[in-house]
Amino acid sequence: DWAGKEVVIETQGPGTCYFYWRADGLPSGLNVAEYDNDIIVRRRYLGEDGKAVNYRDFKQGDLVVAEITVKAPNQSVDNVAVVDLLPAGFEIENTRLQSRQAISWITDSAYEPAYADIRHDRLVFYGSFSHGQERKFYYALRAVTKGSFILPPIIAEAMYAPMKASVASSGRIVVSAPR
Repeated sequence: DWAGKEVVIETQGPGTCYFYWRADGLPSGLNVAEYDNDIIVRRRYLGEDGKAVNYRDFKQGDLVVAEITVKAPNQSVDNVAVVDLLPAGFEIENTRLQSRQAISWITDSAYEPAYADIRHDRLVFYGSFSHGQERKFYYALRAVTKGSFILPPIIAEAMYAPMKASVASSGRIVVSAPR
């Protein structure tokens, strides 16, 4: 409730007053500078049938497949960290989607990262990408909370050459009551 308000702290009497304030979070606006420098990362959400979905029409309980595409257009890039921050309203359901019988359109050619770190608010995976080859990684999400939410951008960055990076695919999603 303090956003945009002026705060005044006053002390009375002898002694020293120490004060510390920290605020964390994502901005409520969509003012994200998206760019591609020697690597291109994109995210899109698909339905169980593999078709693109309307980001303003998720229903509570929907299974959503995140498709992450990474390409190194100029040269091979090693030791890349791909960070996919989740919008509020979604939670990760199954990161080992390749083993799901119900999603038959995901083939064995899907990218398998060197390592994946699964957290409650993001999925991070690491790997290397060959020059000119587009690779796709998939994982499942569930729309769990109703509301309108900021979709943070996906980020890819070469860990030892941070100038090779990409930020993209930000926006907004809407999750409404189940059908």
